[in-house]
Amino acid sequence: MIIILVTGVLSRQSLVLDAHTRALSVVIKDRELLRWDLGRVKTCVPRESHRFDLPRGEGLCDARFYQNGEQDLDIYLHDGVHIDFENPSERGVGIVFKDHDELGKEFRIWLSRERWIELGTLAFSGQPRIGYPADTAETGLLLAGSYEFRERRPFSVRTDAIKTGTFRRGESIRVLEAGGGAAMSVFGTVSPDLSMPDVLAVGLVAGPKKSELEASFISRASPAHVSPSWVDRARNSPLVLALLSVLSLTFAASQVLAHRH
Repeated sequence: MIIILVTGVLSRQSLVLDAHTRALSVVIKDRELLRWDLGRVKTCVPRESHRFDLPRGEGLCDARFYQNGEQDLDIYLHDGVHIDFENPSERGVGIVFKDHDELGKEFRIWLSRERWIELGTLAFSGQPRIGYPADTAETGLLLAGSYEFRERRPFSVRTDAIKTGTFRRGESIRVLEAGGGAAMSVFGTVSPDLSMPDVLAVGLVAGPKKSELEASFISRASPAHVSPSWVDRARNSPLVLALLSVLSLTFAASQVLAHRH
């Protein structure tokens, strides 16, 4: 019984993560379409051919390569769409949609902070990367965050936190399948950080499939992998501690009886 509990073989696991970051990338992975009704936004659409006769201009993007405009954007996010949140500021955030069936290979918008606060949280289901690894001139850094692995053991109705921790500034975080597998699809939300205007507030929830965190700190260094171990389960499981206490008492009682005989 103790072996089953500390290895987590039959346990149901979940991962809860919160982060404050200046960049977020997501690959949508969902069987159902997600709808984002963003309202009036500034747009940036790639030109079919470059116009080097034009000046760069003061718009969202370089006018030589993009057409700047405005439109009401009500879109559905299908499987395989790439979304990048870039350069959040007190004025708003840049969002890049890639490989969208209707918007095309690349479509950039500027969502004002005022409008985003009105909209509230934007939800997604997919494979996220929070922040970019620290390097020279990199601005899309994760600033702070925390995580909590939770498990519900067999024969238990409660869920226990078995491993918690925090992130270092400059780490880049992904959620993988346990054992160093492929990127894992999770449910997430992103919203403007109300206390820091140039920061994104990101929340993720993964499970019940077992997962691990991949943390890359320097872009040229090997990433670290974080997941619960048998030590974490043994130390933080009330059920395991109770069983160990019973075994200890049973062993002590058997020793006393043995000495009496």
